[in-house]
Amino acid sequence: MRKKELTRLISFACVLFVAQFPQPSQAQTSQAQTSREDTVQACRSALEEANNVIYDEHNAFIGNASAVDLGDLYSSYPTQKPTGILLRIQGQSAPEIMQSPQLMTALSTSLINRCQPLSMVTFQLDQTDWEATFGLIENQIVSFECTDPNQSTALNWGEAFCP
Repeated sequence: MRKKELTRLISFACVLFVAQFPQPSQAQTSQAQTSREDTVQACRSALEEANNVIYDEHNAFIGNASAVDLGDLYSSYPTQKPTGILLRIQGQSAPEIMQSPQLMTALSTSLINRCQPLSMVTFQLDQTDWEATFGLIENQIVSFECTDPNQSTALNWGEAFCP
């Protein structure tokens, strides 16, 4: 995939991701709207930078980015950062990314620090069930512990269902 096509793809994924953020109500001030726009731009920049690292250094790319409402998965989570993101990784070297907790931690740290609503990042090898989840625990980005979905129906913050 050429760099120009990749840039369009990640821009589209960013638009889909940030479109899932709550829209300000009409009663909110223009300052709140500006703040939301700044947040959206910061998230878009962080996603584009993460994709550039994945593409330029690892010959893979983010094929899709989806927002995750943490309230749907967890009874407790960082309430000031109520959103997660699922990144589907594609490309020839995508498995190498999934085998690098250091790289995924670095990318998660950048995304969570730069994109205010985020407190969790899940990497998924496209068209597989191979996932790795990282999130904010006690002001640090850590790998979540795997929990067997057959053993539990509820997740505690810091856990993720793993096949």
